[in-house]
Amino acid sequence: TELGSVSMVGNHGEGLRGTAATLVRNAILWDNGDDLVNVTAGNLYNCDVQDGDNAGVNGCLSTDPSFDAAFYLAPASVCVL
Repeated sequence: TELGSVSMVGNHGEGLRGTAATLVRNAILWDNGDDLVNVTAGNLYNCDVQDGDNAGVNGCLSTDPSFDAAFYLAPASVCVL
Protein backbone atom coordinates (compact mmCIF):
# COMPACT_ATOMS: atom_id res chain seq x y z
CA THR A 1 0.00 0.00 0.00
CA GLU A 2 1.30 3.45 -0.86
CA LEU A 3 -0.06 6.75 0.45
CA GLY A 4 1.04 10.08 -0.91
CA SER A 5 0.28 13.75 -0.39
CA VAL A 6 -2.03 13.18 2.57
CA SER A 7 -2.54 14.85 5.95
CA MET A 8 -3.65 12.83 8.95
CA VAL A 9 -4.25 15.27 11.77
CA GLY A 10 -6.02 15.31 15.12
CA ASN A 11 -6.96 11.67 15.55
CA HIS A 12 -7.18 10.75 19.21
CA GLY A 13 -6.13 7.18 18.50
CA GLU A 14 -3.80 6.50 15.61
CA GLY A 15 -2.88 8.62 12.64
CA LEU A 16 -1.97 5.74 10.33
CA ARG A 17 -1.99 2.00 10.97
CA GLY A 18 -0.14 0.16 8.23
CA THR A 19 2.12 -2.81 7.63
CA ALA A 20 5.82 -3.29 7.04
CA ALA A 21 5.04 -2.90 3.31
CA THR A 22 3.23 0.46 3.64
CA LEU A 23 5.00 3.33 1.84
CA VAL A 24 4.21 6.91 2.83
CA ARG A 25 5.36 9.90 0.75
CA ASN A 26 4.84 13.64 1.18
CA ALA A 27 2.52 13.27 4.16
CA ILE A 28 1.81 15.27 7.30
CA LEU A 29 1.04 13.22 10.42
CA TRP A 30 0.38 15.61 13.29
CA ASP A 31 -1.48 15.79 16.59
CA ASN A 32 -2.51 12.13 16.62
CA GLY A 33 -2.44 9.82 19.63
CA ASP A 34 0.29 7.85 17.82
CA ASP A 35 1.22 9.10 14.37
CA LEU A 36 2.37 5.78 12.92
CA VAL A 37 1.59 2.21 13.94
CA ASN A 38 3.20 -0.81 12.25
CA VAL A 39 4.80 1.32 9.51
CA THR A 40 8.52 0.74 8.99
CA ALA A 41 10.31 4.06 9.53
CA GLY A 42 12.47 3.47 6.44
CA ASN A 43 9.30 3.51 4.32
CA LEU A 44 8.62 7.20 5.00
CA TYR A 45 9.76 9.77 2.43
CA ASN A 46 9.52 13.57 2.72
CA CYS A 47 7.03 13.39 5.59
CA ASP A 48 6.45 15.72 8.54
CA VAL A 49 5.74 13.51 11.58
CA GLN A 50 5.14 15.12 14.96
CA ASP A 51 6.52 12.30 17.11
CA GLY A 52 9.77 12.29 15.12
CA ASP A 53 9.47 8.95 13.32
CA ASN A 54 12.24 8.95 10.70
CA ALA A 55 13.21 12.60 11.30
CA GLY A 56 16.40 13.39 9.40
CA VAL A 57 16.09 10.33 7.12
CA ASN A 58 14.65 10.22 3.58
CA GLY A 59 13.76 13.92 3.75
CA CYS A 60 11.51 13.51 6.80
CA LEU A 61 11.24 16.08 9.56
CA SER A 62 9.39 16.84 12.77
CA THR A 63 8.56 20.54 12.56
CA ASP A 64 5.21 22.23 13.15
CA PRO A 65 3.55 22.29 9.71
CA SER A 66 1.97 25.72 10.47
CA PHE A 67 -1.62 25.04 9.55
CA ASP A 68 -3.74 28.05 8.75
CA ALA A 69 -7.54 27.91 9.03
CA ALA A 70 -9.22 24.61 8.08
CA PHE A 71 -5.93 22.70 7.75
CA TYR A 72 -4.56 24.74 4.88
CA LEU A 73 -0.82 25.23 5.11
CA ALA A 74 0.38 28.75 5.84
CA PRO A 75 2.55 30.22 3.06
CA ALA A 76 5.62 30.06 5.33
CA SER A 77 5.08 26.39 6.28
CA VAL A 78 8.09 24.09 6.02
CA CYS A 79 5.77 21.69 4.17
CA VAL A 80 5.18 24.08 1.26
CA LEU A 81 7.59 23.54 -1.60
